[in-house]
Amino acid sequence: MYKIRIHENTSIKDIDLWSTKAATGIVFEISNASSFALLAEGVALGMLRDFELAGLNISIELQQSPLIIKEQKKEKVGSKLLPPILSTIFGLELLHISRLVTVHDDHLALDLRSLIGSHIWGEVQRSKGVISSGKFVYLVSRHGYDVPLALRQSLSPSSFPSFESFQKNISKYLADFRSGNYSSATEKKLIEWVFHCAENSFEHASQNAGKAIEGYRGIILQKIKLEKSDDIQKRNDLPEILKNYISQRIEDGQIGSAAVVHVASVIDLGIGIHNTLPDNPDASTLDKLQFAFKNGVTSKNTNEHEKAGYGLGEAASAARHLNALLFLVSSNQVAFDDFSDRTRKQLPDQDLTLVSLGEIRKTSGSAISLIWASNPEQEDQLAIKL
Repeated sequence: MYKIRIHENTSIKDIDLWSTKAATGIVFEISNASSFALLAEGVALGMLRDFELAGLNISIELQQSPLIIKEQKKEKVGSKLLPPILSTIFGLELLHISRLVTVHDDHLALDLRSLIGSHIWGEVQRSKGVISSGKFVYLVSRHGYDVPLALRQSLSPSSFPSFESFQKNISKYLADFRSGNYSSATEKKLIEWVFHCAENSFEHASQNAGKAIEGYRGIILQKIKLEKSDDIQKRNDLPEILKNYISQRIEDGQIGSAAVVHVASVIDLGIGIHNTLPDNPDASTLDKLQFAFKNGVTSKNTNEHEKAGYGLGEAASAARHLNALLFLVSSNQVAFDDFSDRTRKQLPDQDLTLVSLGEIRKTSGSAISLIWASNPEQEDQLAIKL
C-alpha cells in the first residue's frame, strides 16, 4: 500500500505527486496538523475522485489520537478528539470512499470509519450543512442533497434557489467577511459570484453521463488578515499566485501594506468546467476553459432554457467589479485571471484573459476561487446593509 502523509499546509504541488506511485491502494496518514494551503483543497477533492474511479483501496491511519481508542470503547467520539481536516469537504469525501479508519498504535487496530463518519455527518446535518472552524465556513453538499440545507429555498434538495433566497440565506455566514474595504455593494457582488458558480456546479457537476456523482462538494468562505506587507512572504499557507496578487496591489497603491484577504471557493467532483461543453478539437484546453465563461455558452438546449449560459459570464463580471483574482482548477488545467490588472480594463465585463499555470495529474473535479484584498483600517467605519 502506498502511503500519503497529509502534512501542514499541503500544497497543489504536493497533491500533484499523490498519484505517481499509487498502485492498488493508498493509506492516508492524518494527524492533528494535517491541513491544506489556500486553494489546494478543491484539487485534493478531485484527486480523491480519480482514486475512486480507479478502484483503489483507500484507508485512513490517524497518527496521534490516543483518546479516540479510549472513547471508542464507549462508542462515541467527540469532534475535539479528531484531526480538524476530517471536518472539511475533503475529509468527508475521504471518509466516504475509505474502507478502513485505524489509529496508529502498536497494539490495537480499531476500525473507526463508521463511528467517525456517522458522528461528523450527523453534526453537519444538525448544522444544516454548515461547518465553521473560525478560519473557514463550509457550506456542504452531498449526493442526494445537492443544495446545502442552509441555502435551500424549500425543503426540496433537487432545485437550486433563486438569487433572492440565496442572498438572504448566505448573508448570515458572511459575518467574518465584513471588514476592510467592504460595503453592501461589495457583499452583493461576492454573493453574485458565489451564486452563479454554485449554480453552475449544481447543474453540471453533480451528474456524469446521466448518472449522479456520489460524494461531497460545496462552498468554502475564508478570510486572512495580514498585518504588514512582510507577512505575505512568510506565510507558508499562501500560494505564490496569491502572494504576487497581494504584492502587486500594494505596489499599485490599490491597498495599503496591511491587508484583509477574502477568499470564496466552489469545489466539486465533476468532469471539469470546460469538459461539460460540446467538444471542439481545434481549441486548446485553455481556450475551452476561457470559452466556458462567455455569455450564452452552454451545453443546454437554449430553446428550453432562455437564460442558460450566462451564469459564469456574470461570475466573471462580479470578479471584475471586485478587482479580484480568479483562480481555476478544472480537471487537469490550472489557470488564473487577475482582474486588478489595470491593463485589462478595456475588455468587456465578462471576458477572461486566462493565464495557464500548467497541468496537473488529475482528470476529475473543479475548483473555482475568488480572491480579493481590502484595507483593514476601514473595518470599523463601514455599515453593512442588505
